[in-house]
Amino acid sequence: MVIDEEHLVRASLKALVTSWEGFQVVGEAASKRKFVKQLSRLEPDVVLLSLPCSDEVDNRTAHDMARVYGSARLLILIAAGDEEFRSELLRLRTRVLLKTQDPIELQRTIQNMYATTRGRRDDNDA
Repeated sequence: MVIDEEHLVRASLKALVTSWEGFQVVGEAASKRKFVKQLSRLEPDVVLLSLPCSDEVDNRTAHDMARVYGSARLLILIAAGDEEFRSELLRLRTRVLLKTQDPIELQRTIQNMYATTRGRRDDNDA
């Protein structure tokens, strides 16, 4: 599942993930509220939360998302920059990737995260 407030970013992430063999995006949301409404119905294996910057609102959003869904399968994409913010996200026991990283690193990270939930599904759902 892909979460980002910007439609173009969500569409780009969805296109990227679905271009990888065996992967599919089961849902997308523009806000935390919309995500929560879909969560129980979709049961994604991995949630990609794309944050636009490292401000206070994003920090609160990351904490809320980790609490709602369970941090073991939450992958947060952030812009390069604030190392303190990145450290805070890592303390939530989430996976964090910088948006400047190569897309293959995103694919590997999702595969690794999915491996921990392999018993729930037969294919890779994001």
